[in-house]
Parts: sequence; C-alpha cells; structure tokens
Amino acid sequence: MPSHSRSQKKNADPVFVPQIQTQLQSSSWVQSAETMSPDLEVPELQMEPEPREGFGQGFGHSLGNISISAPSTPPESPGLPTIQMKGDAPNIQCKLTPEQVKDANRIRKARGLPLLPVKQARKLNSIEAAIGHSTANKSPANQSPANQSPANQSPANQSVANQPVASQSVASQPTEEQNISENQQSPEILLNNGKLSLQELKDFLQSTTLGAIASLNSESETIRNILKYPLGQSWHTAKHELAEGDEKAKALMRKIWEFRQWHHKEILVRTKERVKQLTTDENGLKAWPAAGSETLTSDIDVNLKGTETELAVKIFNEEFKKDGWDYESGVVYDVNVYALDFMHKFGGVEVDGHQLTQKEGERKSQVQGGFKESILSQQDKEQQDEWSLVKVRLYISNPVQWEEYAAAAGLSKKKKESIEAKYQNYVKEISEEMSKQANISLNAAEQSEDDMASGITGLNSTAEKLIHQQLGGRSSGGEVLAENLLIGSSNRVYERKLQEVSQLRKELKEAIARYNNMVEQGDSGGTGVGGVTGLEALNGYIEVKLKALRKLVSESALFSNEAYVTDAAVYHAVVGLQGGNAIEQTKAESMQAVTENMGDALKEISRHNDTLGEAAFKSAKYIWRMADAAKNMGFSTISGVNDLYEVGYSIANEIKGQGNVDEKQASEAKMNTIDITTGSQLVAKVLTVGTAVRRQYTQLTKAQQTSLSQPTPSGKKTKNTN
Repeated sequence: MPSHSRSQKKNADPVFVPQIQTQLQSSSWVQSAETMSPDLEVPELQMEPEPREGFGQGFGHSLGNISISAPSTPPESPGLPTIQMKGDAPNIQCKLTPEQVKDANRIRKARGLPLLPVKQARKLNSIEAAIGHSTANKSPANQSPANQSPANQSPANQSVANQPVASQSVASQPTEEQNISENQQSPEILLNNGKLSLQELKDFLQSTTLGAIASLNSESETIRNILKYPLGQSWHTAKHELAEGDEKAKALMRKIWEFRQWHHKEILVRTKERVKQLTTDENGLKAWPAAGSETLTSDIDVNLKGTETELAVKIFNEEFKKDGWDYESGVVYDVNVYALDFMHKFGGVEVDGHQLTQKEGERKSQVQGGFKESILSQQDKEQQDEWSLVKVRLYISNPVQWEEYAAAAGLSKKKKESIEAKYQNYVKEISEEMSKQANISLNAAEQSEDDMASGITGLNSTAEKLIHQQLGGRSSGGEVLAENLLIGSSNRVYERKLQEVSQLRKELKEAIARYNNMVEQGDSGGTGVGGVTGLEALNGYIEVKLKALRKLVSESALFSNEAYVTDAAVYHAVVGLQGGNAIEQTKAESMQAVTENMGDALKEISRHNDTLGEAAFKSAKYIWRMADAAKNMGFSTISGVNDLYEVGYSIANEIKGQGNVDEKQASEAKMNTIDITTGSQLVAKVLTVGTAVRRQYTQLTKAQQTSLSQPTPSGKKTKNTN
C-alpha cells in the first residue's frame, strides 16, 4: 500500500508523573502537614482531563501553583506524605517504590555512577533525585538553570503546567538530592518522557551523547511517546528524521526499532488470549513467524499460524488501536499481519521422485494436496496467473502503459478482460470502503475516471480527496490521514473476506475428514450415475471447494497490504529462496512468481523514486526473485535476465545489512554496472525483461501445453546457475 510523508500530529494529553511532586512558589512559612491550619486559603481544585487507557494511565490535578500527579494504583507502603521546609518552598516527600529505585539505578549504572542502596534511595522523593544523588555537599551557587527560581527562568518556564517533568518539582532552594546539574539529568527527564515537539527532539539529539541514548530503556513509555508525539505515529517519519540522520539519530531509531520489535509481540500475545477466549481453541493462534530484515528501515510481515488466523487478524487490528494508537499498525510500525494463506506446511513433499510444494487440501491418496482432476487443476492454474497479473495492473499506474504491456506480452482478449474485471472490482470495493470510513461520498470527493483507471496512484488520489473534504479544505495532517484511510480501508475489507475464507475452510475440512474416513474404512460409497462412486463424487466436491477457496485467498491477499497473492510466489520466496529448500515448481508456477515480483518491484521503485539508490535498494529483493524464477523456467538466455539477477542478488544479499557502507550509494553503484542511472531506466528494464519472459511463456503455452505442468527445480539459497 502507499507510502506518504507524514505530518506531525499534536496531542494535548496531560503529562502524568509516577510519583507525587509539588511546588509552591510563594510560601515563606514552615509547618508540617499534621499542624496545617484549616483556615488556610487555597485556590479552587481543578481536574485535568482523564487519560485514555494504556501507557501512563493515572490521574492529574492542578491546585493553584501546586501541580500533583500520581499513578492510578498507590505506591508501596502508602501513607500521608509529610511537608518539610527547606528554603522558601515546602517539599512534599513520598518514598520511591522499589521499581522506581531500580529505574534510577539502571540509569546510574549506564553513566558509570555507583548504585544506591535501596534503603537509602527510597528516602529520596523523585527518580531524578535518585539519579543525581551524591554524598558531596553542593551549594546553591552550583545550581543549573533548571534549578533556578522561577524569577530567573524564561517566560516559557515560569508556568509549571508547561514545564518538562524535570522542572515540575524544583524548589527555589533545592535539597541536596534535588540539586542536579542539567548534564546529570537522565535523558528521560530531558526528553520530557517523550512528550515534546519534533524540533525539541532535534535539539535534544544535538546536545546529548550516544551514551545517554544507550541508557534509554527501549521498552519504556518515553520511547513510545517519542514515536507518538514528535514523530506523529509515523514509521515513515521516524525513518526520515532518524534512520537517515547522524549516529545519534540512528541510535535513537534503533531504540524505537527495538520498542517496535517488543511491543507488536505484546499485542500478538493479547490477540492470542482473546482468540482463545472467543473460540475456546488452544490452537486458534499458536505462532506468528515474521519476515523482515534487521535494518532500521525494514517492515515486518507477520504470518499468523493456527486454526483461527482469520479471526486473529481482526483482533490484532482492534488490540493495536485499543492500546492508544490513532492509526493502523501499518502506519505506526510498518507492521502488517496476515492470516494463513497458501502455505500450511513449510517445505515440500516428495511425490514420484519430485520435491513438490505442499498445497492445501491434503488427503488420503493426495498427500501433496491440490487437485486430481485435470480440468479443475487447469482452471486453478489460469486463475492464479490472472491474480498475479492483477497485481501488475495495479502497480502499472498508467493505463496506457498497461495496454502496451498486455499487447507486448501476448495476453489474449479474454484473459485481459478477466484481469480488468478483477482489478475494477478491487478498486470499487476499496474506494467504497474509504468513502464509508471517511463519511464522505465519492461524488463529493470528485473521484474521477482517471482515479479508477490509474491503479495505486488513483487510489492514493481518492484517499487524499476524501481527507481534503473531511478537513474542510485544510491540508495540515492530510498526508498521514490519507495513508491511514487507505490502509485502514484495505484492512477492513481484508477482515471481512477472511470471514468467508474461514467458512470455506471449515466446509473443506469437514469434507476431507469424511473422505479420509471412507478411504480408511474401504468404503467406496457405492456407484452412482455414470459409474461414479460416492468416494469419487466426494473428491470432486472437495476440489470444487478447494478451487473456490484458493480464488478467495488470492482475492483477500490483494487487500492485505504487501502480501503475495499466489501460491507460487509464496513458496518460491519463503520456502525456496529464504528457506533454502530445493523445491520444484512448474513453469506455470514460476511464471506466476516472475509476474508477482515484477509488480512488487514496480511498486517499490515508484514509492522510492527520489533517488536511484533508494529505488534500487528497496526493489532489489523483488528484482532478484523475479529473475531467479525466470532462470528456473530456463529463460536465462532472455536479454536482461542475468543482469537483473546479478544486481538484485548482490543488493539484497550482499549490500543490505552491512553497517559499514552507505547502502543506497552502493545500490546505485551496482545498478550503474548494468548501465542504469535513473529510476525511470530501472522501471523500463524491469518491464522489458518481464514482458519478454511472459511473451516467451505465452508462446510455449500454445506449443507445448503439457510440459508447462512438469515440475522443474526451483528455490535455493545459493546462487542460481540455471
């Protein structure tokens, strides 16, 4: 799905501090809480808005110049705090909890400071005091600007409500524990627990050290809030602002990356529990292997495993939003989850000396799954090929260019019409869902015929028009909202279609169970019309259901954001190239892999076409897979196949992930070796080679139909020498 630049999203949520902290700025008296006069005049108590559920849940009050906030659950050993006077301002103290002491000591350890004994640390009244605590005497003359009285601070700092967390407990004459210089303050405090502007984040990075960033807890609320507030809940913005920055920016991006790695799995654990509660099935969601590299800019594709993965997708998306995010996980984390698709068992199955891919529909006398009936098998093969071409239609956004490709590739009129019908249905369905989600009619948004015909570019345009109307013509925040509208609408359609997939799978499972039982019992089911036995009729029913299921799985996958839509492409990439298994695929299957990867390569080049290096780096794995499948077909003699294979393989496997090189620069240099110097030239090269492979395959289809169904070697981690 589309990638947009993101704009910052402002949020006026109050800051919640994990211990009681107060400041009275104008008192000159000393008395304890027990003897405080009941006649003392105090300003009216005002409640701040209640926070939403999730990280940082608590409550907050504002009492004149006193600012108080506390967790929703009381600290250990609760009791009345006592007011002690030092200087002109009273300091209400409360013991630190053991967890707060642990946090303080973790930061002290990262700075090379000695750890505080728990008993001593718990006498202090704030985490920052524990972090900066020392036995050495400090005079007020050593105070940093953060500890100066309000009269000496800038206007922005005189309002307690607008100060960072670090400033909210400052007394005019601090205690020894409070007297912390700014360069001793924890990065969490300097970052205001992550609730700051993008410019303030940049200022922090400019003034901090790599060591300070390293001390940040990657599973903390601070890291979460950095992604939420200054980076606008946008993985794209995070990559742009941090992953492409200096070493300190990249170090902070690594912390956010680590938070994402941990937190999306936490959502998956919650998803597993909810699936279990709703279905009472222990195996409803049992595993979630994820695909994605260790690079800071990589996405994460989570492939759910279990008996209720169709339900689990919907629950994951719900749980992610319930956790406090405004946007889809694909926007915030670049994480997408997928239900069980074509691959039910990793690897292949040996049949008659061939290592075949395992299809759905495994049953007695058909261990490889799939079809016995040749007519249904041929129809399924054609159906899968068309879905691979729908992806190409979607990502060749120029309709004229699509017509040129179809003609040059030798697509028949009937096939082209079938592809166009599938494409139009996809565009219509997702456009209507976007209209529903935005509560704006497509007519009001002025969706044009060009939008309908222009593939993913047209869908992006429709999303932007809907958001433009929704915002009343304002543009601020429109890009990220448009992306979220398109991804969210895709997810909603995907979730609905998965319900249909789930129902078909249940019907297929029941039929296969009856079939297997009849085989085991030696029951042929009697003989019916035309001499067909009951067992044979049941097998025919199974294969009709299987064909319908495979069609629906492909259609659903098109809405799932980034997934492969054909059986062949899944097995070629995951089992063959990633898993290193020596599977065998037919020429027809390899053609589907070529076509799908060509579509995905065009998608990535279009998204990242600012520079050739970026376009090459992002599209390389698809270019490599496309060329590898072509070589498996025996088409390495087609001009450009070997060139694309070499550059794709090198960028995807040798350049990517190397920390000591500029990956984009190296990718551009690699493309230069085959005389490609612009993104447009790369698009032309991919299209030219893909078209030539399709044309030769079409000619073979007419000349030798049967040979296309014979398995040929496919899938290997080592370089393809075909």
